[in-house]
Parts: sequence; structure tokens; C-alpha cells
Amino acid sequence: MSAVPLYRSAIRTACRALTVAVSILSCASLAQAERQHTVREGQSLISIAHGYDVSVSSLAAANERRADSPLQIGEVLSVPERGVVYLATGESLWTVARRHGCTVEALARASGIGVNTSLRPGARLVLPGANAKPGPGGKLAAAPVKSRPEKPEVVPRSVPSGAVSLYRVATQERLKLTLTDPQGRVRPQAAARMAKFLKPRNSNKQKRPELRLLAHLAEVSRHYNGKQIQVMSGYRVAGGFTSRESRHTRGAAMDIRVEGVDNRKLCDYLRHFRNVGVGFYPHSSFVHFDVREKNAYWIDLSGAGRKPSYLDREQRDHFDGKNKDEGLVELGKSVEALFERNEHGEPGESDPKAADE
Repeated sequence: MSAVPLYRSAIRTACRALTVAVSILSCASLAQAERQHTVREGQSLISIAHGYDVSVSSLAAANERRADSPLQIGEVLSVPERGVVYLATGESLWTVARRHGCTVEALARASGIGVNTSLRPGARLVLPGANAKPGPGGKLAAAPVKSRPEKPEVVPRSVPSGAVSLYRVATQERLKLTLTDPQGRVRPQAAARMAKFLKPRNSNKQKRPELRLLAHLAEVSRHYNGKQIQVMSGYRVAGGFTSRESRHTRGAAMDIRVEGVDNRKLCDYLRHFRNVGVGFYPHSSFVHFDVREKNAYWIDLSGAGRKPSYLDREQRDHFDGKNKDEGLVELGKSVEALFERNEHGEPGESDPKAADE
């Protein structure tokens, strides 16, 4: 056999191998690109997280930034793969397990770490049952490259962005409006209508609600697909169990419930926001929600209008009591109308029983 055919055969074999190699590299690059997002005009961390069906806190932690930090057009974000969460500042293995309805042991096992492993913000955790590989010791790691790109799943929602449906229990007033524009900014006209809607039941005094509180309320409505948000109280004047330091007196707090949603689950969702206060009242029919400079969470076992009975931090973190508000709801509006008169208290700024994780 002459040298020329052998040479040509070798060339063809090399070309085929090069073609295969280029194809593999192209697929890998495409798979990685599917988990990167380039920020476009008008987008926020919240809207991007919704588009990929991941939590805002996890998306922020995956990019080592604050959840409320502004984005730059053209900035490239890493998006957690499905079944993977990144630990945000102030979170723990226990809080992540609780939020996703699994045990700490199962979460640790799926993530390839021990239950007592010390984790830093940005740690990569794999949810039980997810088709993802555990990272090295729970540390920040890139998502594994897949042979086929997986397009982000967009959750279909019937409620327009920013739209809320509200019901004021004490006055039986109903209000439907669009709180925020497509960029997530509170509409001035909506804020004015909310000031009137949230005024004290027996007073004409009004207080402009904190815009961040209203923006969060729009996100709550979006998360629960437009379910009615029932408001027990909003702005309140000081007196009774409402101290002058209460965020109700500043227009920065609301007592709410969401139709058909267990209050404990509502609490868990509200706590994913940054720099908020969340109060759980197992023997009442509402959840306290406010905006502040540092996260706070408390559980008050007292009933409406009674002296507060806060659990200490250790008791609170292991509290497994079920929501007992169903009976109160069934009692009807005759009892609910008293809620603003029998107001609840809030722990002070430095009270350790309100310290978040």
C-alpha cells in the first residue's frame, strides 16, 4: 500500500475526531450558557428569579451579593440549577430545610455534608431528590455541566405583575389595584389609595405606607397567584399594646393572612425577604409583617389583646405547633372586627427573642 492513501486515511480520521471534540465543547458551552443570565433593561433580581423559578435569596447568594442590590444592564448572573440553593446571609441548614419541607439530615445527606458542618454565606446545597451532584463540603461550586441544555422553566401565572386583591376585615372593604409597575416600582396613585385603605378603623388619620412594604405586598400576591390578602390592621396610632416604637405607627407594618394559606407557611415565605420583621401568632388569625433595617422573627403564644408571651430563641427554632386560627375564622366578622381594638405588641429592637437566624 502506498504512503498517500495511508496519509489521506489518517487525515480523515483526525478530522472526524476534531469534529466530535468541537461538538462536545459546543454542547458544554451551551449548557453552561443556559445557566447564565445577562441583565436587560428593566429587570430586577426578583423578576429574574421568578423567570428561572428560583428563590431571590438563592440567586443573590449564588452571585455573592445582597438581594436588594441594584443590577447593571449587561451584567452576567449565575443562575442556580434546579434543585440547588445557595445559602444567604443569616440562613442555616435548618432554615433551608424548613423552607423546602425536608429534614436537616436529608438536606445534609443530599449536599454531601454533615448536619453540624459550619457553612458560610454562598454555600451550595442540594435539595433531597434533586438531580444534582453535591458540592465539595457544601462550599460554593459551579453547577455541573449537562450534555443537553435545560431551558429555564417559567411558572405560568394568571395574575398580572403588581396586581393585588385586598380585603379589610374590620371594615369589610375590598380593594383591587396594581401596586407596582413592570419595573417593580410602587405607583404613586396606588400608594395614596393604600394609605386610605390602611387607616385605623375608627379614625380618619392616614399615613403613607412604606414603599418597600407595598412592593413586598405585590410580591406576596404574585407568589400566591393573586389570592386575596386579608388585612387585619395597617397604620395604627400609639396606645394600648401599640407602642410608639411600633412600625404600625410608621406605616411600615401590616397584619395579614392569605386566603387558603396556612399562616405558618405564610411566615416561612415572608422570611425570605431581606430586612423584614415577621411575627407568628399561633392563637390568632394573622401574621405580622413589617420592613426594617435588620431581619427579625418572633413567635407570640398569646391571644389577640393579651399580654405578649414570646418564645425564646431556642424554643422558637424548635416550635412545631400548628396554626390554630381556623376556629377564629369560622366565628365570623363579629369577632374579627375587634382585632384592631385588641392590638398585639411587638418585641423591641434589641430583644433577643426577635433575633433572626
